Amino acid sequence: MLNASSRVTQDERDRQKYEKARKLHRFIDKIRENYQTDWKNKEMRIHQRVVALYFICKLPRHVGKEKYEDETDTVDCCSLRVEHIKLFEKINTIGENVVEFDFLGKDSIRYTNKVSVELRGNKNLKLFMENKNDDDDLFDRLQIDEKNLKLMNKKQNTKNSKTLGREENKDIALGTSKLNYLDPRISVAWRKKWDVPIEEIYSKTQHDKLLWAVDMATADYHFYNYEGEIVLHNVDDEGQQRDSDDE
Repeated sequence: MLNASSRVTQDERDRQKYEKARKLHRFIDKIRENYQTDWKNKEMRIHQRVVALYFICKLPRHVGKEKYEDETDTVDCCSLRVEHIKLFEKINTIGENVVEFDFLGKDSIRYTNKVSVELRGNKNLKLFMENKNDDDDLFDRLQIDEKNLKLMNKKQNTKNSKTLGREENKDIALGTSKLNYLDPRISVAWRKKWDVPIEEIYSKTQHDKLLWAVDMATADYHFYNYEGEIVLHNVDDEGQQRDSDDE
């Protein structure tokens, strides 16, 4: 049971997560453009960062984080091991340069997928897998706390949750998505606009967790209408963080 102080802190963290995603809406194309230019970089660490961002954007998936020894062995994009992927030159029903993923992701939900990727992405993965064992990290040169990876992750997963009806997202766990990726103010605004009872959207436990959104959102709330200050944190080739303000 969380005390009142802890609850307020968690509520604020949740709100800030969605606010970050709203800010990034204006910059998502620029972020993609920036990492696309790094395909040509000769440094292995940069290569791995580019491929990680590519998958976070394409699939989309979580960044993933390191685990303690007593935690469940769940992984995601940046913490993948060699054993979690297989490469195919072609699968007739999918296309060329196919990557097969199979791993336990967030909340121990198994993720299996086969996707056709850019040729250079496939070539880079082959390079990352060279002379490694199955239990070795795929992205062994990558620091998963790099800001650009986190920013892309927040934006991509929140954006993805807004379009759960699409065919490729049909297997996502709806409960996890509703509580972790979908800005609850979207659902609350819809409920208020159409006078839908709150219990038809959230259970009592979920409602109690999302009280901040219930109190904050009005019927005309729109996720992409963000008018606040925007500051992006960029990571340069040396791994140093630098800020750039929206002009």
